[in-house]
Amino acid sequence: MAARPDLKYIILDAEGINQIDSTGEDVLRQVTDRLAQNGIILVVARMKRQFMQTVRRTGLLGMIGQENFFSRVTYALDYVWDSLVKSMIVPAAHCV
Repeated sequence: MAARPDLKYIILDAEGINQIDSTGEDVLRQVTDRLAQNGIILVVARMKRQFMQTVRRTGLLGMIGQENFFSRVTYALDYVWDSLVKSMIVPAAHCV
């Protein structure tokens, strides 16, 4: 993060995650928290049913934000791109 101070999003392609145990859940919680402390949003794509069941059961869904889960990487990329573009638009009231 120090090498990329302009970083706003990280997309996790979770297709390879078949399930997540308590250690994995704890690590994901710590990573999500550390990213959030640095103003970075974790976006998750292509997650499997077992992974999502654990995320829901453990409360990680609320911590990461339901709006940050996508069935395809393309959808995650579109969301991130749109969010970045919107954050660069200056409201008309601030223009001179």
